[in-house]
Amino acid sequence: MLALSSDGAQVVTVAVSGVLLALSWVAFKFVKAVTTKAIMLIVLLGSLTGVWSQRNDVTECADKVRKNLLKQTACDFFGFSIDVGIPTGK
Repeated sequence: MLALSSDGAQVVTVAVSGVLLALSWVAFKFVKAVTTKAIMLIVLLGSLTGVWSQRNDVTECADKVRKNLLKQTACDFFGFSIDVGIPTGK
C-alpha cells in the first residue's frame, strides 16, 4: 500500500498538475482538428482543476488525523472515502 505524508501528497498533486498542464500545451500545439483540440483541452484542464482542488482536501485530512490521533479517521478524495488508521507496526 502506498503511504504518503501530507506534504508528500501535496508534492504529488503539484507534479500531476504540471504533467496535465504540459499535456494541455502539447494538445494545443500539435492537434490540428479544432474540435478534437477543444475536447482534449477541456478534459485535460478539467482534470488539472480536479487534481489541484484536492490539495485542500489533503491538508484538511492531515489536520483531521492530527486531531483524532488515536482514532480511525475517514477522509474523502475525489468522492471516495478513505480510512486512515494508526500504524500498528505489524
